[in-house]
Amino acid sequence: MSEFVNMLSSFNSQVATWLAPYLSQIVLIALICLTSVYGASLNKAVKRLIGQQNFVARTFVFILVTGVGIGSLIVFVSPYLVSMIKQIDRGYLPLTVLLLFVVLGALADRKNQV
Repeated sequence: MSEFVNMLSSFNSQVATWLAPYLSQIVLIALICLTSVYGASLNKAVKRLIGQQNFVARTFVFILVTGVGIGSLIVFVSPYLVSMIKQIDRGYLPLTVLLLFVVLGALADRKNQV
């Protein structure tokens, strides 16, 4: 049993070593997944607010919300999330990344996007 635990611990350590250099990309993927899950709801809400406006106004608001709003969220929030994940003990990194994407999958399933 002890040999199995040592092997599992070694494997976990190796996976953590593989994941560590890619934390920025992992967080970026997670944020993009999150925005894709909730993007349709956000667009529906904005459409209800500005649906009666002319084409130019709707296009301007779409660019503002999507390009500037969501883009800024991804660009400015991802470094903070990376620094938060880096504070987690390296032994828990594989489990943290796995749980992150399981939660995102559950959210997507809840919104019927899977």
